[in-house]
Amino acid sequence: MPKLCRYDYHQANWETINNQLQIIDWDLYLTGPDKHKKFLNKIEEICEKNVPLKKTKSTKKPVPRERKILMRKRSRLRNKTSKLTSKHELQKVLDQIYRLEDNLKQHYDEERNNAEKKAIENIKKIQNVSTVLQRNTRTPSQQ
Repeated sequence: MPKLCRYDYHQANWETINNQLQIIDWDLYLTGPDKHKKFLNKIEEICEKNVPLKKTKSTKKPVPRERKILMRKRSRLRNKTSKLTSKHELQKVLDQIYRLEDNLKQHYDEERNNAEKKAIENIKKIQNVSTVLQRNTRTPSQQ
């Protein structure tokens, strides 16, 4: 899995960033259409030059505690099946395994559904912020 990088703003050269932002003649720079896009591109360009990247930690999420417990129980029961001789006892253990697997599947599905809901909520929040910024972003010449 490739390492992902993101900006490390704690290590940014803020003095240089501030100087570069002050040097820009914003009235001249933000003329014409797509002012918002020009502004964001300029900020991104300055960040690329002055903010170092840092590698993110693994994107792999830890297995939730409840699911680990269920997995351990299932593993123990599977090991137990090889030692059983009675068909009746074997069937009881297999039924327990099937119930545990259903619980695992249900737990996984709930987590995935919650993650999808959170992702949708975040997208909506980002869209709302973006539209507010576009409405409220005014250049000095517009004021």
